[in-house]
Amino acid sequence: MNIFKKNSKADDKILNEQWITHYFGITLEKPKNNTTFEFEKYLGELNIRVLENILASTIGMSEIKKSVSTKSYPFSKLPREYSRPFDYMKTTNNTYILLIRFPNITEKESKIGFKGDNSIFRYSERNKNYKFSPNQSIKMDKIFNNIEHNLHIWYGLKPVDQIMNSIHGIGDEIIVTTFDTIQYYTYPISKRIELYKSFPKIEKQVFGNDFKYAMNTILNMENSSDPMKKNKIRLNNLLKKYNVNL
Repeated sequence: MNIFKKNSKADDKILNEQWITHYFGITLEKPKNNTTFEFEKYLGELNIRVLENILASTIGMSEIKKSVSTKSYPFSKLPREYSRPFDYMKTTNNTYILLIRFPNITEKESKIGFKGDNSIFRYSERNKNYKFSPNQSIKMDKIFNNIEHNLHIWYGLKPVDQIMNSIHGIGDEIIVTTFDTIQYYTYPISKRIELYKSFPKIEKQVFGNDFKYAMNTILNMENSSDPMKKNKIRLNNLLKKYNVNL
């Protein structure tokens, strides 16, 4: 059975629209005996070493028009869309986050962008769309797992089985980030509902956990805080909008 069989042109749009953000985040602390200049110089060199030594397996990404970017930020300057999942973490002025992201590349770049050591880095800074479609996300799953495995070895990190969620209401939308120690993916919950309604089997492939369980987890958190009570209202409105029953 072909799980990518189209229901209709309108339904199929949700499969190819880019709305899922996959990235890796490594937390680093500046040693007390390093100046900011010294540590940021070290981070610049580290960014390149990560590209050369850890991300070599990403050559397969050219098939889906994706490159790879590494950049380190002081936590205070980390873009908000990436800093939300770190809200639980105690940070200082010496905390830095090394982000590994995956920008789009053009047809031409997909053919030549992986031949030289510097080409990946050069192309990555030019295009700022880091999002994936569900189809791209499924095709990248093995590569993401390989990257995470290599990063664990490189940094001496222990893999964890616990998966955590960061949930934030913005306007009528709920933004969810699911993560372990270093791998993160973020998405608007309305898009997940839309995907589930049209392609439940693909939704399961993309997100792994049971859709109804994930939705009920948010609904059952209503007593934990005022923001989560508001998220229950948001989620019920979105489920009603897409005519999805739990």
